[in-house]
Amino acid sequence: MRKAGKIASVLFLIVMVGVIFYLAFDVGNEKPYEITLVELNGCNYLPTENYFKYAELDRKEIYPELTLPVLKSRFEKHPYVKRADVIYKGNGKVEIDLTEKSFKAQLFTNDKKYIVTEDFELLPILKYTQRLVLPIISTGRNSRYSMFQYVKKNKELVPAFETLDAIKIINPQLYDNLSEIVLKDSGDMDLYFAFADYPVRIERGKEVENVYYYNKLWEYLAGSKLNNNIKYIDLRYSGKIFLGLDDSNVEGNKS
Repeated sequence: MRKAGKIASVLFLIVMVGVIFYLAFDVGNEKPYEITLVELNGCNYLPTENYFKYAELDRKEIYPELTLPVLKSRFEKHPYVKRADVIYKGNGKVEIDLTEKSFKAQLFTNDKKYIVTEDFELLPILKYTQRLVLPIISTGRNSRYSMFQYVKKNKELVPAFETLDAIKIINPQLYDNLSEIVLKDSGDMDLYFAFADYPVRIERGKEVENVYYYNKLWEYLAGSKLNNNIKYIDLRYSGKIFLGLDDSNVEGNKS
């Protein structure tokens, strides 16, 4: 009985190996789909035609030569694309759902401009980019950055990233109005908001604390006439908020 059981096991194993080889051979020799139409979804940061042009799909005469893996590869090589899900729908139609990378901010340094993704990768700002409503991080320093560099631990930029995160957590409405973070040579920062012409000066290393106090002050100043006379707000002094006023040309403070 034991011998018969062993023989049966060996035969079963041989059959399974044969099935696997057959399936592998069959898949490898599967005839490619004859593609005549490609439909693209998920295009937010660039018009559809720009993605098509990048993937060299603006010439329909090459469609019959395409395969699903080739389509996936071409779109996933685009700087803005995180993933491309390619589905054959039948009758020559292919549907591609793009998942674009999430953008965090824009970086302006020297004469160069980049997009900073949520993964802290630097991307080019491509021609025809749309819906790029992102806060700007600007620095006048002679900084060296390169395309597709990851800057999560960059010492110059970390304070700006921490400031962005602090504002977003403390008050999302305030975050939506943040237009620019200017990195100063001193290491401190000036914040600019869409609702005001004046800078908000905060201290490096105390980003969260400074943002918290400014949020409280902003709630107090909302709708106040005093808001129209402010030249700057300085939060770099522990326990005090200094206001520079247009009408007096002197610094007042609110502790």
